[in-house]
Amino acid sequence: MNNPTQTIHPGHWIMVGTMTSVSLLILFMGILLYLPADLFLRISDHSRPGRLARAIRFFGGLLLAGTGVILSLPGVPGPGFLLILLGLFLMGFLNREKMVALLKKHPILLDSLNRLRGRFGRPPLKLPPSN
Repeated sequence: MNNPTQTIHPGHWIMVGTMTSVSLLILFMGILLYLPADLFLRISDHSRPGRLARAIRFFGGLLLAGTGVILSLPGVPGPGFLLILLGLFLMGFLNREKMVALLKKHPILLDSLNRLRGRFGRPPLKLPPSN
Protein backbone atom coordinates (compact mmCIF):
# COMPACT_ATOMS: atom_id res chain seq x y z
CA MET A 1 0.00 0.00 0.00
CA ASN A 2 1.30 3.47 -0.82
CA ASN A 3 1.99 5.77 2.04
CA PRO A 4 1.08 9.40 1.11
CA THR A 5 3.85 10.73 3.36
CA GLN A 6 6.45 8.67 1.50
CA THR A 7 9.11 10.78 -0.22
CA ILE A 8 9.67 10.64 -3.94
CA HIS A 9 12.74 8.72 -5.02
CA PRO A 10 15.55 11.03 -6.31
CA GLY A 11 15.67 9.01 -9.52
CA HIS A 12 12.18 10.23 -10.36
CA TRP A 13 13.30 13.86 -10.03
CA ILE A 14 16.25 13.17 -12.30
CA MET A 15 13.97 11.54 -14.87
CA VAL A 16 11.46 14.43 -14.77
CA GLY A 17 14.26 17.01 -14.99
CA THR A 18 15.87 15.23 -17.92
CA MET A 19 12.57 14.90 -19.78
CA THR A 20 11.79 18.57 -19.17
CA SER A 21 15.23 19.66 -20.35
CA VAL A 22 15.11 17.55 -23.50
CA SER A 23 11.58 18.61 -24.42
CA LEU A 24 12.34 22.32 -23.89
CA LEU A 25 15.56 22.00 -25.87
CA ILE A 26 13.64 20.38 -28.74
CA LEU A 27 11.06 23.19 -28.57
CA PHE A 28 13.79 25.85 -28.64
CA MET A 29 15.53 24.17 -31.59
CA GLY A 30 12.22 23.91 -33.44
CA ILE A 31 11.59 27.62 -32.96
CA LEU A 32 15.14 28.48 -34.01
CA LEU A 33 14.91 26.37 -37.16
CA TYR A 34 11.49 27.76 -38.04
CA LEU A 35 12.69 31.39 -38.02
CA PRO A 36 13.21 32.85 -41.49
CA ALA A 37 16.80 33.81 -42.32
CA ASP A 38 15.81 37.43 -43.04
CA LEU A 39 13.85 37.92 -39.81
CA PHE A 40 16.15 40.67 -38.54
CA LEU A 41 16.21 42.43 -41.92
CA ARG A 42 12.45 42.90 -42.09
CA ILE A 43 11.03 46.31 -41.31
CA SER A 44 8.44 46.15 -38.58
CA ASP A 45 5.06 47.55 -39.49
CA HIS A 46 4.50 48.87 -35.94
CA SER A 47 0.95 47.56 -35.94
CA ARG A 48 -0.18 46.67 -32.47
CA PRO A 49 -2.16 43.54 -31.71
CA GLY A 50 -5.43 43.75 -29.80
CA ARG A 51 -5.68 43.85 -26.03
CA LEU A 52 -6.47 40.17 -25.67
CA ALA A 53 -3.51 39.13 -27.85
CA ARG A 54 -1.16 41.41 -25.88
CA ALA A 55 -2.44 40.03 -22.58
CA ILE A 56 -2.00 36.44 -23.73
CA ARG A 57 1.54 37.15 -24.96
CA PHE A 58 2.42 38.96 -21.73
CA PHE A 59 1.14 36.26 -19.38
CA GLY A 60 2.58 33.50 -21.57
CA GLY A 61 5.94 35.27 -21.46
CA LEU A 62 5.61 35.75 -17.73
CA LEU A 63 4.95 32.03 -17.32
CA LEU A 64 7.98 31.13 -19.48
CA ALA A 65 10.25 33.60 -17.66
CA GLY A 66 9.06 32.36 -14.27
CA THR A 67 9.68 28.76 -15.29
CA GLY A 68 13.12 29.81 -16.53
CA VAL A 69 13.93 31.39 -13.17
CA ILE A 70 12.95 28.17 -11.38
CA LEU A 71 15.01 26.08 -13.81
CA SER A 72 17.99 28.40 -13.24
CA LEU A 73 18.15 27.55 -9.56
CA PRO A 74 21.02 25.31 -8.47
CA GLY A 75 20.12 21.65 -8.55
CA VAL A 76 17.16 22.09 -10.92
CA PRO A 77 18.02 20.80 -14.39
CA GLY A 78 16.73 22.59 -17.46
CA PRO A 79 17.40 25.38 -19.95
CA GLY A 80 16.42 28.21 -17.61
CA PHE A 81 18.34 31.01 -19.31
CA LEU A 82 16.78 30.27 -22.69
CA LEU A 83 13.28 30.29 -21.22
CA ILE A 84 13.94 33.61 -19.49
CA LEU A 85 15.04 35.16 -22.80
CA LEU A 86 12.06 33.73 -24.66
CA GLY A 87 9.70 34.96 -21.92
CA LEU A 88 11.18 38.46 -22.03
CA PHE A 89 10.84 38.49 -25.80
CA LEU A 90 7.17 37.49 -25.59
CA MET A 91 6.45 40.07 -22.89
CA GLY A 92 7.89 42.79 -25.09
CA PHE A 93 10.99 43.66 -23.08
CA LEU A 94 13.23 42.35 -25.85
CA ASN A 95 12.37 43.58 -29.31
CA ARG A 96 13.95 42.98 -32.69
CA GLU A 97 16.37 45.91 -32.40
CA LYS A 98 17.62 44.75 -29.00
CA MET A 99 18.07 41.21 -30.29
CA VAL A 100 20.11 42.50 -33.26
CA ALA A 101 22.25 44.59 -30.89
CA LEU A 102 22.78 41.54 -28.66
CA LEU A 103 23.79 39.34 -31.60
CA LYS A 104 26.16 42.03 -32.94
CA LYS A 105 27.74 42.50 -29.52
CA HIS A 106 28.26 38.73 -29.12
CA PRO A 107 29.10 37.36 -32.60
CA ILE A 108 29.96 33.94 -31.15
CA LEU A 109 26.28 33.56 -30.24
CA LEU A 110 25.22 34.27 -33.83
CA ASP A 111 27.88 31.88 -35.11
CA SER A 112 26.58 29.13 -32.80
CA LEU A 113 22.99 29.68 -33.88
CA ASN A 114 23.94 29.67 -37.56
CA ARG A 115 26.06 26.52 -37.15
CA LEU A 116 23.07 24.77 -35.57
CA ARG A 117 20.78 25.97 -38.37
CA GLY A 118 23.35 24.76 -40.95
CA ARG A 119 23.31 21.24 -39.50
CA PHE A 120 19.63 21.04 -40.36
CA GLY A 121 19.99 22.57 -43.83
CA ARG A 122 18.59 25.98 -42.89
CA PRO A 123 20.19 29.22 -44.18
CA PRO A 124 22.08 31.39 -41.67
CA LEU A 125 20.38 34.29 -39.92
CA LYS A 126 21.24 37.63 -41.51
CA LEU A 127 21.72 40.87 -39.61
CA PRO A 128 21.33 44.39 -41.00
CA PRO A 129 24.60 46.22 -41.72
CA SER A 130 26.11 48.32 -38.95
CA ASN A 131 25.61 52.07 -39.07
